[in-house]
Amino acid sequence: MPATLSFFLLIFGLVSSTAIPAAFQNQMMPFSISIVSILACVCVVYAALKCGTLTVPKPLVFLSYWGGEITYSFYLCHIVVWDIMQDIRQSYGLRISSELFAVSGICMAILFATLSYFFIELPFYRKKSDLEPSLK
Repeated sequence: MPATLSFFLLIFGLVSSTAIPAAFQNQMMPFSISIVSILACVCVVYAALKCGTLTVPKPLVFLSYWGGEITYSFYLCHIVVWDIMQDIRQSYGLRISSELFAVSGICMAILFATLSYFFIELPFYRKKSDLEPSLK
């Protein structure tokens, strides 16, 4: 499949997965979330296989590498951050727009994922490499 066609199909899928639930008063939101997850998975597989369909501009290479490094920490932190933020919002009766809530939640999850990566994950990687036998 040509890269241009796959790019437009990807964009069409992402846009339609957000527009369809709105047309049905959000009744199809779980389906939409599944479609977005599948499309994200396809993007990751293409990038991992280096098919040439997805490329990263040179100024963003470091950012994409850093994002890839903290993905597991982000996966572990985001649910905890969402739950804590939801609990604080309900406990204090805060009226925060969903957009602000989502942006602040993502920013906090990235912050905690970065801290978790540097202070928890990396020390374990270093200990593992210390235990591996060196070839002489």
